Amino acid sequence: MSVETWQEILAEEKAKPYYARLHALTDEAYQKGTVYPPREAIFRALSLTPFAAVRVVILGQDPYHGRGQAQGLSFSVAHAAAIPPSLRNIFKELGDETGMDMPRHGSLVAWALQGVLMLNTVLTVAAGAAGSHRGRGWETLTDALIRHLSQREAPVIFLLWGRDAQNKRALIDESRHTVLCAAHPSPFAAHKGFFGCGHFKKVNELLVARGARPINWSPYRAVVFDMDGTLVDSAAAICADLNAAIETVTDARYTANDVLPFLGEGVRVLIERAVDDLAARQCLYQGLTSVQDTVYRRYQEVVMTTDSDAKVRVYDGMTDVLRRLRTAGFILGVYSNKNHEPANRIAESLFPGLFDFVLGQKEGQVRKPDTEALAGMLKEHGVYIRDTIYVGDGDTDIHTGRNGRMKTVAVAWGYRNRALLEKMKPDRLLDCPEELLREIGV
Repeated sequence: MSVETWQEILAEEKAKPYYARLHALTDEAYQKGTVYPPREAIFRALSLTPFAAVRVVILGQDPYHGRGQAQGLSFSVAHAAAIPPSLRNIFKELGDETGMDMPRHGSLVAWALQGVLMLNTVLTVAAGAAGSHRGRGWETLTDALIRHLSQREAPVIFLLWGRDAQNKRALIDESRHTVLCAAHPSPFAAHKGFFGCGHFKKVNELLVARGARPINWSPYRAVVFDMDGTLVDSAAAICADLNAAIETVTDARYTANDVLPFLGEGVRVLIERAVDDLAARQCLYQGLTSVQDTVYRRYQEVVMTTDSDAKVRVYDGMTDVLRRLRTAGFILGVYSNKNHEPANRIAESLFPGLFDFVLGQKEGQVRKPDTEALAGMLKEHGVYIRDTIYVGDGDTDIHTGRNGRMKTVAVAWGYRNRALLEKMKPDRLLDCPEELLREIGV
């Protein structure tokens, strides 16, 4: 009888004599000592990658045995954990194949959600004691899982790294499924055939040949962009709106280049700096706060009633980059200190259907670099903020990325000087939109 869910397979295995002993030993281990992963994460690989959704299998051995590492997926570690040597070597090979930079975290949940079953052959381990739960019955259970996958009609690609994983090859029907073998990625073996194996590219070539969507091998799940100076050059539009707003208090006028130093921290700061600048240059005002409030209110009216959006220009190559990121399965968002209404309007007009959300400035909402609003929006889309790359063009953006513990990419095609951006030490500094694809490995 064919099965369709992991639950059916587990129910079948739990009825067998070996499982009663395994269950008793596992209970005792958790009661008497520290065991990894947390008990609720033992079958996490199965819960994240349903039986019918499996497209690729990466077999591991037993879980990491250090505190805060294991999360129920082979080779993967929790966000806060340091990237272990084997996983670092996996990322190195992935970078050699795709150009992807070394990630900031080692969680591979993003892979699991795309149909990559990250399965250890032993599902628990005692703290500090590698291999301590081998021979208790986990191997019998995971052999059954592999065997059932092998019996499935839909083809699966098995990645068997190292001798222990390759010992499972006999369980796999290679007339239906593909097996790719290489050395283990550990520092002791990676140079013996793991480096240079090309498995990540081969997997996607096989999937595409079958008409299936390729795996996005980045461990990141979302890319969030600043708007002005990152997605679009809106200096001319902002300048036009600012000039319309200050008509109420002065005959002075700004050029697009004049407003560049004021941009990046929101409309209120833009107005404050512009009015302060006018006051310093022209000695016009007493009671600057009331003048700022007047200009701010007028600016809000102007933004809602004029067509200055026509002056906004999309940076060359940006639309194609967004389309390719979306095709690769990323959640895409905008997080801007621009007012929400014009930010949303520009996104819908210039990038129709490409963004999952637009988060602009709203009354009472804390501005960047605070990340609380962004974290909440990402959570609504099923993404942790640490699984996100933040892309922007200024110091506020770099601080935003750091505050959210996101990978932070600064761009030199916007309003900021490259040398200045380098001093801010973002995770990466890019010169053109297409470099973002290579950075992520798309």
